[in-house]
Amino acid sequence: MASLIEHRTRNLLRRFGVEVVPTRRRREAGLLSLHLSRLFAHLDITVVLDVGARHGEFGRQLRRNGYRGWIVSFEPVAENREVLTRVARGDDKWRVLPVALGTSDTTSRINVARNTSLSSLRSASEYGQRDFGDVIETARIEQVQVRRLDHLWDRVLAGIDAPRVYLKLRTQGWDLEVLTGTGEKLREVLALQTEAAVQPTYDGMPTHLETLRALEAAGFTVSGMFPVTFDPRLALVEYDCVAVRR
Repeated sequence: MASLIEHRTRNLLRRFGVEVVPTRRRREAGLLSLHLSRLFAHLDITVVLDVGARHGEFGRQLRRNGYRGWIVSFEPVAENREVLTRVARGDDKWRVLPVALGTSDTTSRINVARNTSLSSLRSASEYGQRDFGDVIETARIEQVQVRRLDHLWDRVLAGIDAPRVYLKLRTQGWDLEVLTGTGEKLREVLALQTEAAVQPTYDGMPTHLETLRALEAAGFTVSGMFPVTFDPRLALVEYDCVAVRR
């Protein structure tokens, strides 16, 4: 109940230009929530494609943030998807698809990490193994279905009138493959969010500079950057990059 009152109070205060961030949370997470609240209102976002949904943390954050539109979550790891399905149950505007997204329709092996939020179609880099330790270690390998987003597009948006799309990516080093697999449908994405790596934690993962160049080439410009992870030296490891269509 306290949490519900807190979120309603925060959303009410936002109407008057005031943002309250509890001290027990990361300041950056609060700033991202505020930014998305303003961005969604400005662009009239009605559909969020939540790629790499894990347990539905991002979807729940959106609901607490006052978003009432559609959420379509993609999660290939079975253990994560069981939790996600329970979280989405009862929300008639939240769909769950049991696939990974990429550049082709295929099957692939995914490295399920001990901390399943770090599961990836890539292998942990030497840096990732050194600085993240046991949590990034592969606990098991699963075979998963991989699909191009443009091939699923009509199915994903079926029954949604005049969709205005926000694309959220958190795939542990696979975000640009998802963008490539979105093909021409990427033109229908009004804004997106991707994890950009200053220090790549997976082999073959693009650097944040490569990510920024790819976004620019796809017709997007940066709207905000929000730190996600720091290493023990307080050097930035990765940040959420929000970009809007030019």
